[in-house]
Amino acid sequence: FIPAQHSLTMDDVPSLAIDRLRSSNWSGSIPILLSLAPSSLSSPTIPSPIHVLLSRHTFLHIGLKEAVLSLHKFAPPTISFTRRVVEEPDPISTSDNDEAGDGKSGEKEEEIKEEQPTETPYPVCWFEDEATGLPLRWQYFVGILWDSHQRTTQKNGMPWKIRLHFTAYPSSQLLELDAQSGVLTTVQRTFKNALKQALVLEHGHAKVALNMSKQSHHRMWDAIVNSKYSIYKPIKEDIQSSTNPDMIPNLVSATQIPSYCNPEVCTFSHLGTIENQSF
Repeated sequence: FIPAQHSLTMDDVPSLAIDRLRSSNWSGSIPILLSLAPSSLSSPTIPSPIHVLLSRHTFLHIGLKEAVLSLHKFAPPTISFTRRVVEEPDPISTSDNDEAGDGKSGEKEEEIKEEQPTETPYPVCWFEDEATGLPLRWQYFVGILWDSHQRTTQKNGMPWKIRLHFTAYPSSQLLELDAQSGVLTTVQRTFKNALKQALVLEHGHAKVALNMSKQSHHRMWDAIVNSKYSIYKPIKEDIQSSTNPDMIPNLVSATQIPSYCNPEVCTFSHLGTIENQSF
């Protein structure tokens, strides 16, 4: 029995069904078997492949972070450029410490520095689909990559076998990863730019994208990192509450470039739009 004040209307039924469908989609995962490429192996010991259950709504570098860091121990050392932050000492506290001259403050500072944990830098790497030998575009969600893999190979076998590379980055096929800013920072920045482009196409103007607060962008990214639909839902509802868009952003890209195609015309992917249709 449902009280009258809490009874559902016909308008509520489709929205509830769509919400359940979206929640189920966000909870979907793909089993992945990640192995280290022979060309990236420098250790005499071959590491065992790592099994990972990866969310459809995440990126490869995000969801496979722990596995990448684990396999990186067996890879050859590479030169990486990381951004260094140099903090200038406080002139007041420095002068006081110099006048004291007891050396105790210096010892305390060293102890504090030793207690602060240092995060392992994320190495520049790329992923290869073992079945096709094609590099996987890291700027796409894992679910999109998996669906594309199924259409290309016509196989539904699981787990999805992916090969990890730390050398010979295919710059002609993949977007560059900014090692100076950081791999994860590059992935986050790329997603943020794609989100802004999609909002402009969806609403026909840049007002919605520009009105998104910094906190909303951080919460949206947290939803992706933690695969939480409960975090994503209020942000999405807040974006759509202002206007009722009648266009859907659509990403068009080619997995392979025909040999007869002009590179200046065919070696790009762009955002287009298609009309929104009611179901």
